[in-house]
Amino acid sequence: MKNNYQAWNIDIQEFNRQKSDRDRLRFLIKFAILAPSSHNSQPWDFKIINNALFLLRNPARFLPVSDPLNRHVYIALGCAIENFSIAADYFGFPTDIEYFPDEFPDATAKISLVPLPRQSSLHDHLIFSIPERRSNRNPYDNELPRNGIIDHFKKYSSHDIYVDFVSDHAKKIAIAEYLIRFREKEFENKEFRKEMAAYKKTNFTASPIGMPGFTMGFGNFLSLIAPFLIKYINVIRFIRTKEISLLVDHTPVFGFIGSQGDSKKEWLSVGRILEHILLEAERDGLQTSINALPFEVVELQQIMGISHRPQIFFRLGYTKSIPFHSPRLRVEDITIPVE
Repeated sequence: MKNNYQAWNIDIQEFNRQKSDRDRLRFLIKFAILAPSSHNSQPWDFKIINNALFLLRNPARFLPVSDPLNRHVYIALGCAIENFSIAADYFGFPTDIEYFPDEFPDATAKISLVPLPRQSSLHDHLIFSIPERRSNRNPYDNELPRNGIIDHFKKYSSHDIYVDFVSDHAKKIAIAEYLIRFREKEFENKEFRKEMAAYKKTNFTASPIGMPGFTMGFGNFLSLIAPFLIKYINVIRFIRTKEISLLVDHTPVFGFIGSQGDSKKEWLSVGRILEHILLEAERDGLQTSINALPFEVVELQQIMGISHRPQIFFRLGYTKSIPFHSPRLRVEDITIPVE
């Protein structure tokens, strides 16, 4: 296995050999960095000070064209926090999380471990889903999720975060048309295409960030020319029908996580709930893939009959076609030493 994929191989039992809170925090970062992020940009860094972990934003891995407000940066950071918290819980350490701590203004979150007497013994704990989850952009079977799964996911809605699902065929068509129009408009912008192309990688890439062609279902040859095509051509025009079919005919359920407002804390909460649902879906044998939504969502709200703001969209379904993982930066690449 290439070095840029080694992060997915975690020996869970190594945690028991960590002697201090600092060592435990560093070990748990291994789970945090397996969170999804837009373009697989991995916009996070970590810094351990005393016995606390600070989650930082790394502007070098922001997407200023496709994500000018950093909404998807904060959603990704929320996903990373959820992974960290789930892993810590398995080892008997609930987490104390403070968002935007005053003592470190550049930090998005301060995370501390709160010890409990024993390790979880649950064989189906979500920690085991973290290294198995991946974005699967393949066509899904038409089978709906088994009884009770969607209703269970809906229970993660709260007073300010909303979990919605759409399986109605007519609504799926309307939403698919809306999403593809959004993608076509994005690809009209040459700066967007340039940014996207920079994160499209060949199947042979040694880069620890970005999206190899196989994550999009590309063979080796197409993965070699895809960055060039994306940079110079509005490819959505040529694959429009295929993309709509993927959504309407090969995605039994659309999922949305939304919020009442547009604060950074709400985006973090959206990310945490999104990742929790993705991991539970993985545990239940469901595949998922995440898609960005436009900031202007009035038409989508009208289609869905909702008043809150959808922040992120994901596909949900079953398939036997399982892609490889996307690459990852190593813990040592994103952990900032204390001066």
